[in-house]
Amino acid sequence: MSSIVVYASRYGNTERIAYAIAAGLRHCGEVQVFTIDNAPTVIPEEVELMVVGGPTEAHGLTPPVANYLGHLNSLSSQSVATFDTRLRAARWLSGSAAVGIARKLKVAGAGEIAEPMSFFVAGKVPQLEPGELERAEAWGHALGERTAALLHAVPQ
Repeated sequence: MSSIVVYASRYGNTERIAYAIAAGLRHCGEVQVFTIDNAPTVIPEEVELMVVGGPTEAHGLTPPVANYLGHLNSLSSQSVATFDTRLRAARWLSGSAAVGIARKLKVAGAGEIAEPMSFFVAGKVPQLEPGELERAEAWGHALGERTAALLHAVPQ
């Protein structure tokens, strides 16, 4: 299985989460990690899973993430999953970049493999809460397992 993780990060928290997700995906195959500024906008067909994330700011996407998604070509052959980093609060109160990313990826034709996932930060200068890196790696592992199962499913 081949997958890519694309992320934007302001304080380094989302970057750390992206690499933890990639570590979880590695048991299923090759993983490439890209910053949003260096990510491809044409995703090769051999990539089966694309994971995209960014920090939640002003209840949604940061401009670099929105810009990237606006230039992304069709994703009809890839499964996708989305994540964000945000303050721990009800989603309606804090917003969620992951939900906004998922909406935009659906417009590009992608098939969502998991519900948008949030990883939590705290503090004036946001820092990841304890256990979030481990949770991200476990989520990446689960995404890899789910994608591999879909790839090997025999149509009935």
